[in-house]
Amino acid sequence: MASAPSGKLGWPALVTIVALTLLTVTGTTAAQPRVVLRFTALNNEVQTAWARILIPLFEARNPDIRVEFQPNPGGTAYYQYLTARIAGGEAPDVFVAWGEDAIGYAESGALLDLTRWIDRDREELAIRDFLPSIWEFALLRTGPRAGIRFGLPAKANFLVQYYHADWIHEAGLVPPDQLPRGQWNWARVLEYARKLTRVEGDRVTRYGYNTMATGGGYWHPWVWSGGGDVFDPRDPTRFVMDSPLATRGLQFVQDLRWVHRVAPNQEHSSYRLPRLNVAIEDWVVGPIKTFYEANIRDSFAWDIAPLPVGPDGHHGDYAATDVFVISATTRYPEEAWRFVKFISSYEAMTASLLNAGIIPARISAIQRNAASLVPRGKNHAVLAELVPRAREVPQPVRARREVNGLLGQAIQRSVVRNEVAVAVAVAEVAGQIRSLLQGGDGSVRVP
Repeated sequence: MASAPSGKLGWPALVTIVALTLLTVTGTTAAQPRVVLRFTALNNEVQTAWARILIPLFEARNPDIRVEFQPNPGGTAYYQYLTARIAGGEAPDVFVAWGEDAIGYAESGALLDLTRWIDRDREELAIRDFLPSIWEFALLRTGPRAGIRFGLPAKANFLVQYYHADWIHEAGLVPPDQLPRGQWNWARVLEYARKLTRVEGDRVTRYGYNTMATGGGYWHPWVWSGGGDVFDPRDPTRFVMDSPLATRGLQFVQDLRWVHRVAPNQEHSSYRLPRLNVAIEDWVVGPIKTFYEANIRDSFAWDIAPLPVGPDGHHGDYAATDVFVISATTRYPEEAWRFVKFISSYEAMTASLLNAGIIPARISAIQRNAASLVPRGKNHAVLAELVPRAREVPQPVRARREVNGLLGQAIQRSVVRNEVAVAVAVAEVAGQIRSLLQGGDGSVRVP
């Protein structure tokens, strides 16, 4: 594995590098025709930072290439835009993709198979430095194009626990991140949540715990920490979530909300640590400075802890990622590969972290710079420790939207609305999911 640089790159240093490199190449660029690559990402602070920081550095080192940044709106509009561009034969050369849409583009043939470039530059890529689950996400596993590598990891995000340290100490509790390894578990979550919840009359004024387990892929950690899975890792066409190990974590969450009344059963975003109506919550690391530090300031002491382990010691650490992909119709595959290879490198990811707070998808970049990811004085060791074991949410191998919709339906019926137990809700959709995964239409009736 190629070794990663040990020094940190500050923004002034990057400017100096760019300036010196430009002086070196100025005499040659004027005589050379420049390839123009179109690079598309979300029009937000994080992804436009890639353009601001990395494109000038890449262009200085590659005077034969100019990268034109074409940011686009967030949310659904982003994929609507990309789909229209692809259908019209005007796909950007390089763009950012994630989740089921990225896999869909790969299956449809819209993305370039990067295998030959990866094989050629394997040592330079330092593949083992990428987060394992995120690297594996970009391997297409089903369909006629199964086996292609359709992207390189771009950035990551992780779930951690945020807690109100003053309230923890007032309750006579040990902060979760200071407990012996493996002791921050479900049983302790319930104990802490009970002691930290405050009730006035018939109204809860402060909940002891809050979790994102009600939407998106954020409920998966409770399946994993229970010792279960959604799909069989050895055979992703097999649905295995209707097992006691897979449902017990989500049942624990449902009970926190509806039986013990120590977690809110309303919209998660209404109950947040900075609003002083919840004592411990899980949330992604991305907004740790822009939301938590910016809103809390010095009003109270707070810190971060790992997600709780399950009864048998299983971890449920979650990783979300974007990947850089290349359009199958690009006129400049070699130049596009050079750009993608650079912006997914240790150097580029470290520069993005130190200058824009973008979480790298490389283990070494996170572990060597973990202190830069979290505010000063917070427990950055929590992040460095969870990174190697964090898992990407698995996507169904077929009928992704339909299967994910059925899973969401089960979560809504149980955890969110408390209509039935989690095991019952999952059993209700299991037959349909199995039919869809095997290529059927999902019309199987569940007894």
